This record gives sequence, structure tokens and C-alpha cells, in this order.
Amino acid sequence: MALIGVTAGTSQAATRPGWADTSSLSVRVHGLASGAGQRYATVILTHKTHKTVRTEGYVGLQLLNSHGKDVPTRVVRDLVGPS
Repeated sequence: MALIGVTAGTSQAATRPGWADTSSLSVRVHGLASGAGQRYATVILTHKTHKTVRTEGYVGLQLLNSHGKDVPTRVVRDLVGPS
């Protein structure tokens, strides 16, 4: 699964917004097109108070089977996205 463009929005103010605390974020995953063994999804982060905040870093992901056991997972950061 490649994850694309994870941001929490931009600020209209002259000052930069503060960093998001993980406990203040909710997440939704929206599946996109797939094929030939590839999976794409958009990850949407929402601050629970709907304030504008900053995030950074790389997404970590672990796929699980139907028994909750780890399945070999390789995450690739893809800035281009599906075509």
C-alpha cells in the first residue's frame, strides 16, 4: 500500500500553527484504484477540535490477517500517486 499526501491543512494566519498531538487526531482511510498487486489509499487526518495543526514524518503501516497476525508489509512513500 502506498500512502499519499498526508497533511492536516494550512493556516491562513501569519503565524504557523502548532504541532498536532497524536491523541488529538482522528484518521480515515479512503481506498483508491489498485491493480497488479499495488494498493493506493488516501489517509485523512482530522484534528478533533477542527483547529489547524501541523504534522510531519512518514507513515508506518502493518497489515494483519483475519486472525490479527502480522502479514509481511512494505510501505513505500509515493509522492506521485496513482495515474
